[in-house]
Amino acid sequence: MKKLFMLVTVLVALSFTMTLNLQAQRHVPGIPQSSLYENLSERIEYREFNAPDMALIEAEDLAKPSPYRAAVAVPVNLDIDNAGEWTDLPDGGKIWRLSLKVEGALALGVYYDNFWLPYGGELYLYNEEKTHIIGAYTEENNNPDCVFANQLVEGDVVILEYYQPAGQSIEPLISISEVAYTYRGAYFENSPERGGSVWCMININCSPEGDNWQDEKKGVVKQFMKIGFSYYLCSGTILNNTEQDLTPYLLTAWHCGEGASVVDLNQWVFYFNYEASTCTGNWGPTNNSMTGCTKRAEGSYATGSDFLLLELKTAVPASYFAYFNGWDRTNIGADSGVNIHHPAGDIKKISTYNYQLSSSQWNNNGVLSHWKAYWAETPHGTSITEGGSSGSPLFSQDGLVVGDLTGGPPDNCNNPLYSLYGKVYWSWDKMGTTNSKRLKPWLDPGNYGPEKWEGTYLGTEPSPHFAADQTNLQTGESVTFEDLTTGNPLEWEWTFEGGTPASYTGQTPPEITYNTPGRFDVSLEATNTIGTGNKDSVEMIVVGAPDADFSASNTYLVSGETTDFSDETSGDPTEWTWTFEGGTPETSNDQNPAGIQYDAQGTYDVKLVAVNEYGTDSITKEDFVVVDGPFADFEADVTYILVGESVTFTDISINNPTSWSWKFFGGSPGSYNGQDPPAITYNSVGYYDVKLTVSNDMGSNFITKEDYVQVGAVGVDELSLEDMISVYPNPTQGSFVLELGQSDLEGAQLKIINARGELVYQQIIKETSENITVDISDHPAGIYMLRLQSGDIQIDRKITMIK
Repeated sequence: MKKLFMLVTVLVALSFTMTLNLQAQRHVPGIPQSSLYENLSERIEYREFNAPDMALIEAEDLAKPSPYRAAVAVPVNLDIDNAGEWTDLPDGGKIWRLSLKVEGALALGVYYDNFWLPYGGELYLYNEEKTHIIGAYTEENNNPDCVFANQLVEGDVVILEYYQPAGQSIEPLISISEVAYTYRGAYFENSPERGGSVWCMININCSPEGDNWQDEKKGVVKQFMKIGFSYYLCSGTILNNTEQDLTPYLLTAWHCGEGASVVDLNQWVFYFNYEASTCTGNWGPTNNSMTGCTKRAEGSYATGSDFLLLELKTAVPASYFAYFNGWDRTNIGADSGVNIHHPAGDIKKISTYNYQLSSSQWNNNGVLSHWKAYWAETPHGTSITEGGSSGSPLFSQDGLVVGDLTGGPPDNCNNPLYSLYGKVYWSWDKMGTTNSKRLKPWLDPGNYGPEKWEGTYLGTEPSPHFAADQTNLQTGESVTFEDLTTGNPLEWEWTFEGGTPASYTGQTPPEITYNTPGRFDVSLEATNTIGTGNKDSVEMIVVGAPDADFSASNTYLVSGETTDFSDETSGDPTEWTWTFEGGTPETSNDQNPAGIQYDAQGTYDVKLVAVNEYGTDSITKEDFVVVDGPFADFEADVTYILVGESVTFTDISINNPTSWSWKFFGGSPGSYNGQDPPAITYNSVGYYDVKLTVSNDMGSNFITKEDYVQVGAVGVDELSLEDMISVYPNPTQGSFVLELGQSDLEGAQLKIINARGELVYQQIIKETSENITVDISDHPAGIYMLRLQSGDIQIDRKITMIK
């Protein structure tokens, strides 16, 4: 530390001179100086250290599988003063190099107990073949604690190279305490034996699994964590806070960092963007890393949600394009979502759940502090979690973090089960009252109180949006508005022109009533800690516009028949535009168009557009007019019977019905579904109706023949009377003759009934005559029923009129 004190005093005096001199130096960023010069001395001091006892390490890992250990410490205790070789460079600068080897390591990480680089200095690390180079590390990597750690370098040899530019006389502090002997969880592009996570894990960039998670993934990190003399792998995510100031808070699991000292935390390494660019890739870049963090809050799984909130030592570099994920602190289980993680330290993976999250305990800890997520099959399989996934974020369908991974029951690719995640809801304020036990004071430092908070890249001001349950209304009606603002608003100011109330402060305004006709604006101003956004919807609300509606005199027609339409629009329309699909004419501008004729079989839409000074409204009634749909009709073998006798009914409906529904009032059976009902027995004296409803894909129609069946105690010889009566011509064009023969029907009623059961003609037969002429030509073509009724006798005949 004496050397550091001397360096600080010298720096003050030399800072101006150093800036001028070093700005003139040129080098290639990211390439060690030894690679820029030919014939440079290859003299490098090599130091080799004994490898750890792997049999003992494997036994320890079996005994304690979580968190996932990947490396152990090998003591080094060398520094720039007692190890390494200096070599002068042609440009007046010089380099210091030192090679460290621990045989059998997959990778080596270098850890420093005294680290400080002067302005202009650059530190590189690379393997023996220079196929893996990291750096340059510069004065920007210094921290007040003077400790540091590098990301892993592939292989069992790591070479350190420090470049000191010409004109810089201040030497660095580089004191190496240990190297991390990495035996698993490290993967590189040229690794001969890759290993990695279990086979069913799905890469984050597989489609469709990862398609909707391209922002959220950029906040998920791989953690290489020093705890004592071991190094562990977990996952975590950086989080946004309500100030949106990009403070690099990182959420992971408490058990990932259990036992870590302050010095250990300063040497944790975090890897951003460690992912394959394709669905089938097995390697990702490892150069987006950060070192060091501070513990802000924590909670154990023994009594709660197993959370650990860290703050990284420095701001996340803009070049990492990190996404600060949003969060959801409600206690409502998400319907679906994903987990993004680094299982076994592997490249970024995604696991999907499609069942609503349920509340659960962790290992019977007595509180519902965890979410239970069951894994779902997706097009690329069923991805699960494993060691190294611990601490990873669970996202809701809204892309918000709802929990961090604690663990779950043993599962495998052939038997996917579920995993348990400590709830953000629980970690928020249920683990204690001090700041060190809660997420709340860190993620909502202004105590604004939102339950959900969106993620961000750089922090954004709100983008106001809103919707209304209706925008065209009548005087005196009310509107409900819904806030759809994005960008994490904290305050809302509404203005409702023409409305009551005319303004409101808050996210959800009450119903707004409009009592005056007109066109009115609605505006919303939304504010957060970054800024204010405005949204003006000009003439969004129209009061007094017409509310279109109509009816028709008849909607069930035969070919060639006409119908009349009546406007029933409210709001005093002044213009009307009608469209009659299949009709003649096809359009009309009359308020109440009449005589619209339909000539072809089918079902037809009718549309009305109504206009007044405040707006336009339209209505379309689909399949409103039915032409030549089925027409119900039937006949019976007898309509006057004695008690206990039966009647046989015959369907004579037209236009191809496909279903029939009969109702026999007073009969047994009382109903029947089908074209040909069985004989219907009547057991009580009286007059009984019969109803038939027929239908097909064109529509439905029914006919009810009132008092159609007469059941008496004494028989009447009706057969001769039936034989005497006839109608001709039938079919008719409107005029026909009813021939009565020698029947005595004086005083009988003659009725003509259309297919809808409406009476269109009637007369009383005043004296017996053989022939009566009937003219119904002023009625439309169709099916009609001629009915003669005298006392207890009723005789029906079907008349077909054509034109």
